[in-house]
Amino acid sequence: MQIPELHRYSVGELYSEKRRRWPEGAQFLYRRGQFEFLLFFNRPRGQEVLDVRKGEARFALLPYRDTLFFLYRFGTNPRWSDATFSWWLHEAEERQVPIPPQELAEESRIAIPIMLVGADDGLIKAMRLVTFSPSFTAELFRAVRKQASQPWCGDEAYAKTLRRPTACGPRPTGWPRRQQPSAVVGIDLITLTQ
Repeated sequence: MQIPELHRYSVGELYSEKRRRWPEGAQFLYRRGQFEFLLFFNRPRGQEVLDVRKGEARFALLPYRDTLFFLYRFGTNPRWSDATFSWWLHEAEERQVPIPPQELAEESRIAIPIMLVGADDGLIKAMRLVTFSPSFTAELFRAVRKQASQPWCGDEAYAKTLRRPTACGPRPTGWPRRQQPSAVVGIDLITLTQ
């Protein structure tokens, strides 16, 4: 596999030279064979920055209709938040199907950079690299491969899926009542050892 050229990022610098304002929210991306998780907060508080940078991190995957919800929480925040992922929303030249999970070495893990960016100024406030467990890595690859193998559901169907308040708030008919193991296909806990 060819490793793409990576951009060098630093805390305190712009995430992108092309823009300084971003919509608030989270983006879970898979471009050119690399995952990336971006958080855009307006004026993030000191505790939020610290939590993203070195607090306990929990992640889960929840496939729902044609969308993959990447659930997350950092530090002592008890609430789950989510970022949506759709293979079909990436530019065609950026799409690269991950290898089949059964072809991964038994202890294969992926590392994903996480960046907290000021939505109001475009500056990187915190950065972190997390490594997912082998089982979470396999589930993530499986979920992305499944999306890539199915036709695009269309803008209207995708928008309908997104018109739910949050992964943890009220849900439309058909949304799992609880995030029980049958609905959540992967969960991971990341702690930093000092």
